[in-house]
Amino acid sequence: MGKFNTSFNGYDKTQVNNFIDEVTMRYSNLLNALKLKDQELKETKEKLSYFDNLSESFNKAILAAEETSTSIKKMAREESNQVLEKAKNNASRIINEALMKAEKAEMEAEEIKRKVAAYKRRIKAVVSEQLEYLDEIDDIKID
Repeated sequence: MGKFNTSFNGYDKTQVNNFIDEVTMRYSNLLNALKLKDQELKETKEKLSYFDNLSESFNKAILAAEETSTSIKKMAREESNQVLEKAKNNASRIINEALMKAEKAEMEAEEIKRKVAAYKRRIKAVVSEQLEYLDEIDDIKID
């Protein structure tokens, strides 16, 4: 604080006026600095609000991405199960068709064996009959 010299009518007016000017200037400087700090605080709060909103948006985006990922995984599992089930059904159908063809081929082979056996019996019968004729020719006497 300033100290004032005394004069005839009290304190020296020039010193008091100078002191008041200095206090006013300091007060004005402090007031300007305070306004500047208030403005900086306001800007900082706005930035903080912006970053809070941005953070909230990121959190929502992350949650949406997680939900999408979960949904895609679920769909992929369902699709793979459907593909697997379809493959099993196709495999069963193919196996059944192959078994039916094998059974048909076996039946045809059995039929061929029966026919061959019957043919062999007829041929044996014919050959046997022909041998009997040959034997009868030997018994015929020509005079």
